[in-house]
Amino acid sequence: MAFQGMAFQGMAFQGMAMDPRLAQVREAVGQSRMHQGMAMDPRLAQVTQGAGQSRMHQGMAMDPRLAQVTQGVGQSGRRRGGRRNAICLSPPAALRHKALFELQASGSQGQGTVRRSPALAALEIMPEAPRRRRSSTSSSAFRGEAKQGGAEGKAAEEVVQATLSFDPRDAFGSESKELEFVAVLLQAGGVPQVAAALLAKRAREVYASPASLVEGEEQPPPPYHSWFHAVDVLQAATVLLTGAPAELQPLDRMAVALGALFHDAGHPGRSNAFLRATASPLVSKFGEPSTLERLHWSLAESCLCHVEVQREMLSALSREDWAALLARIKGLICATDMALHAETLKDLEQGKRDAATLAKAILKGADISNVARPLATARRWADSLRDEFLAQGDDERARGLDVTPMCDRAKFRSTVHMSCGFIDAVALPYFHTLRLVIPAAGAFATAVEANRALWEREMQQQQATKNKHKRRGEQ
Repeated sequence: MAFQGMAFQGMAFQGMAMDPRLAQVREAVGQSRMHQGMAMDPRLAQVTQGAGQSRMHQGMAMDPRLAQVTQGVGQSGRRRGGRRNAICLSPPAALRHKALFELQASGSQGQGTVRRSPALAALEIMPEAPRRRRSSTSSSAFRGEAKQGGAEGKAAEEVVQATLSFDPRDAFGSESKELEFVAVLLQAGGVPQVAAALLAKRAREVYASPASLVEGEEQPPPPYHSWFHAVDVLQAATVLLTGAPAELQPLDRMAVALGALFHDAGHPGRSNAFLRATASPLVSKFGEPSTLERLHWSLAESCLCHVEVQREMLSALSREDWAALLARIKGLICATDMALHAETLKDLEQGKRDAATLAKAILKGADISNVARPLATARRWADSLRDEFLAQGDDERARGLDVTPMCDRAKFRSTVHMSCGFIDAVALPYFHTLRLVIPAAGAFATAVEANRALWEREMQQQQATKNKHKRRGEQ
């Protein structure tokens, strides 16, 4: 990353030079180049003053672009070796890595070690375009300038709402930036740096080759249950994890992040009911119930147990914790079956607050969070889901099967009606319940309510136009 026209200022660099482990960075890139990556933004003074020398280095070392410059990398601190060439960080990137450290601290060391709100840290690791949309009010509130409970609570919701502007289909200019961001989100969940980069790449490849409905035939990626949906869910899960209850331990957070990434891996764009009705080979291979979810877990397991990934994970976890993590990820992925949605909601309503219930609740909320995105983004997701549903209905009709009602092109009313129906029956009741235990879910509920009102207005306008044309026809 090239930085031109930058003046050398020694103070910021001194904050980094105190740690003898960083000597090899100076040898590789020189003092002025290292300083250029940090000195562009006065806000970065917090990195050297507040976070401490070693924390500052940890916050920078988590980016796959940044060379591994110490023997301790990421969460484990036991990764050995490393390259001697470091890449300077731009101010936005440096802020993201400070925020990333704060997110990890919030999950493993308690809220007292985090200078800013985890919600603001989650916002800082987002790509540049969505982050520009947050209000100055919400930003200042989370830096401690708003002390009143009501005002601060409102500002907290504004910060979380700002994270909802994320859309993975528009946020990145290249595959490398896309993979880098996914890796950063995984690291926010506690996944070691190198493993996060490897898993991001392998997950993208898996989603690019969905399971075949007919043996020997290649299946194109579905319109909705795609790689971009996985990234969308992972980002929403990262936001929902901010400020989550203490019952969620670091291993649970890691399981949520990895479960979000792989929860629809290999999805063929058809429902479990369709697979049963067509006697799909996937049913005989993966069994019932939840055939698709078993498929997703199988592909996730193959990625997680890849020799390179497993080596990196075992450098951070004991074998017992590694086995426990895999079991938790499997349980979370299988719980995303919509047939189990009512069960997850009932557990929350009955007051269950154990780690397994909370982890499932967060992943479920992230999985249905597209209706909380800004209306234009929510509409794009809804259109993709509509296309996937109607394609299944066309396939059912061509095979002489009973057409699933919501997939019947002849009876489909509109994307607006479909979205309102889902919000009323599923999303809004769920987020209203989830907000009682996951504070960040309150902003999701507010956003869903706002979208519901906008969809309702659009339905009324459509109906008014339809009635107008009908009257004209009668005349």
